[in-house]
Amino acid sequence: MSSTSTVVTATTTPPFPTFTVLLNGTSNSTSPTSLTNGTDAVSTSPTALPANTSVPKANKISSGAAAGIGVGAAVVGALLAFALIWLFRKREKRPVQSPETFELGKVRYQDDGSSGTIITRAHTSLDENLLDRADDSQIKRLMQDLNDTIDQHCENFYHLQSPNLDSRTLQQHLIEARYNEVITSGPSAAEMVDLLQNPNTRLNAIRRFIACIILGHVDFKTAPEVSLLPPYIANFIHNIPKIENQPGSAENYENAFKKWRRTSAFLLSNTRSNREAPHADKAQLSSAINRNCQLINAVLHPFIREGAKTVRDQQENLHAIIFEAAQLGLLLFSQPTTWLLIWEANAGGRGNSRAGGISSAASRHRMTVAFPALGEVIEKDGSRRTRILTDVVEVDI
Repeated sequence: MSSTSTVVTATTTPPFPTFTVLLNGTSNSTSPTSLTNGTDAVSTSPTALPANTSVPKANKISSGAAAGIGVGAAVVGALLAFALIWLFRKREKRPVQSPETFELGKVRYQDDGSSGTIITRAHTSLDENLLDRADDSQIKRLMQDLNDTIDQHCENFYHLQSPNLDSRTLQQHLIEARYNEVITSGPSAAEMVDLLQNPNTRLNAIRRFIACIILGHVDFKTAPEVSLLPPYIANFIHNIPKIENQPGSAENYENAFKKWRRTSAFLLSNTRSNREAPHADKAQLSSAINRNCQLINAVLHPFIREGAKTVRDQQENLHAIIFEAAQLGLLLFSQPTTWLLIWEANAGGRGNSRAGGISSAASRHRMTVAFPALGEVIEKDGSRRTRILTDVVEVDI
């Protein structure tokens, strides 16, 4: 049985063409049907098709051609990315045209006329932004105020009666307060016991003892639990490794430590724009202030005047003195130079000097330092000297 196809031929009246549509099947002949007189007529007749006719398939892309297309696409993408980056950078470097520009300090203000004021800051070095050095008058005033406050404290809260106490217990309290570790010059702990027990030398001895403890605890090397510097500073200093025993190590350490002090003080300041030294925070220092007060009153308790109010007032006043010393210590810490508290009687060639130590309370008309001198270390042309800013305060013992 042979397969057949149907051919549909449509013919209209001339001059229109004839259309032939192959539907299906094969045949040996065709006979189109004409469309005449405006009437469409359709006729069908079989037509022959090859027996093995097949639909052609699309050609596949070779692997080499595909690789070439991929490489070309990558190159084009890279060129486009490079062009975009080049255009972006060229746009960034384009100078900003501003109709009005003026400077205030190190800040430049530019008005673009549409979006308000644009602020651009010029690049400056770190040293130009750190805190300014405090005036000598400010440091002198703090030293003088602290000395006067301690002196008034001694006059107001301690009696001159003969106490009934054990000398060994008093000496042990002095050792626990690290009196001889804080200040190595002047009366020893044993000598201080005699000076405290004697009513004639007691107030001056108390004055020296209080100053020794609180000013000794603003030093960088003080243990963190009693240090009157901010706790995070005291703990950091305490954990710094020791200086290596190598040439130049000590000098490098000192220079780096000085830079770190100034940078830390700048970061701690609440008003950096004023470039003033930070203020001590009483809440942060409460633990250290309480500990200092405990160490001092363990020694001075037998000499405090009687009365609950007097004892309470003495503690409050002592807390205030300790906090005042903490403020002085933080100011000295933040300075660009190094400051020294000097307990020697002949510091700077000024002040009264004394020969020899004190053997007992019976040694009269001798002098001891009740409040230290303050010296600034000056380095110039490879040499170092100490400039005395405030003199020592010496008292009779």
